[in-house]
Amino acid sequence: MNSLRQRLQLKSVIDSNSIKRPVINNSKRSTQKYNVASSLFITLSIGVVATIILSSYYFGTDTHTRVVTPLPSNIQKFSFYIHEPEWTNARVPIAEMHRKRGHLQVYDMDKAHFIWSKRDDTSLFTKLKPWQRYNQMPGRDYYDEKLWMALGMDQYCAKKHNLGKGEQCSFPYLPPSYQLDKEDHVVSFLKAIEHNPHKAYLLKESWVNQGKGITILGPNSQELKNVQTSLEDKSNKDYRAKDEYLIQEYICNTLLFENKFKFDLRFYWFIASIDPLIVLFRDGIGRVSTIEYDESDFSNFDMHVSNISQKGKAVSWVDVSRTIRDHFHSHHKELTDRLGKDIDPVVHVRNQMKAILVDIINAFKQTSFVLGELTADNGFNFLALDYVIDNDLDVFLIEPQSQCKLDYDTEPGMTNSRNFVSDFIDVAVEVTEKHQLLNQIIFPLKSVANFDVVYDMESGFQYSYEYQRPAKKKGCLQE
Repeated sequence: MNSLRQRLQLKSVIDSNSIKRPVINNSKRSTQKYNVASSLFITLSIGVVATIILSSYYFGTDTHTRVVTPLPSNIQKFSFYIHEPEWTNARVPIAEMHRKRGHLQVYDMDKAHFIWSKRDDTSLFTKLKPWQRYNQMPGRDYYDEKLWMALGMDQYCAKKHNLGKGEQCSFPYLPPSYQLDKEDHVVSFLKAIEHNPHKAYLLKESWVNQGKGITILGPNSQELKNVQTSLEDKSNKDYRAKDEYLIQEYICNTLLFENKFKFDLRFYWFIASIDPLIVLFRDGIGRVSTIEYDESDFSNFDMHVSNISQKGKAVSWVDVSRTIRDHFHSHHKELTDRLGKDIDPVVHVRNQMKAILVDIINAFKQTSFVLGELTADNGFNFLALDYVIDNDLDVFLIEPQSQCKLDYDTEPGMTNSRNFVSDFIDVAVEVTEKHQLLNQIIFPLKSVANFDVVYDMESGFQYSYEYQRPAKKKGCLQE
């Protein structure tokens, strides 16, 4: 892990000059796209060029010429190779869905058109042939690692709102966060505790997922006092190790499933193409705690964390939608006064999730959603996003997820994972076919019926949704 962190040293996800990442120039695409950019930065005025590039990069279209390496005649189209042996068992729908389409499974990676692996194997990035398609991409740590995610979103927020150097910015859908490797963040957190001792927080280990590595810091709890004491003692480095800990304000006044249980949402997104960058959004599941919720009790971990790996259970988006509509009707006047009489509460929630995803794409597309170290001409990836909804029907982003289960029939939870993966493969196949034709634009896609398009760099489309959140949010019952 240390070598990975050294390789991916993040100084800024906004200014490309401050990101020190290796770029492998083993394909025509890399030579055209990256060497030209490097020459410009060396020979021209940094200030002028940065202004042009950033304005085009964040809000314009991708105008470079696509380079495509034809599939060799000895390689069967859509033949597939699965990197992990356990993914070939009967519970894995990926191989099954490929076979149903008549695609050949091969056991030599060099002879495969599609390559699948559970995790991003960095050793594969530079071994790929230009015509191969891999379901992972470099740079996931920038958004998958909690500290870097918080830093990247704050920096993009400042850029999006044209703030000056030193001005702070944070999106309202992000819980206030404190990076414990930064002295000013530590000072701000200690001041926040002093100003309002009734707030609750979550202490998160930055590189840990599946609901692990989380400590609940309830108001006036011993856990909160322990962290406070450790941070006040500057000689104590327990929570100050670089890239290790993040403290996030606990989201109170959350919408409860069936008015009883804490829940979050696991929704899905699909990077259908890196070049051009095309991102799709898909409905997911609710993940519900099995213990009845009491916002005044922070002693029971399982009550507050609904991750399926931590004893939570999955429910369908239909069930969650019913909870949203029931809440909306119970608070109809209050919510319609703010959101409008014609609002559909479920659509309102989905729209927020899609708009948040677009911000993530814009914040990390220079570091995470580019070909980068891939020696292939294009790639794709299947990812997840975790959200929480409060009683104002405001959506909060918990974090993106890069490790999603495609090897169980139940966890993705839409209709079933076989149907989900079937749609996923259909899109990957259609995009690959069109990518092989240099003069063929990607859209329209016949296979996107069960997805929403949120980002299409080819046409310059980015989904957006604006509405007014309450100026002051309700806190926990103890405030």
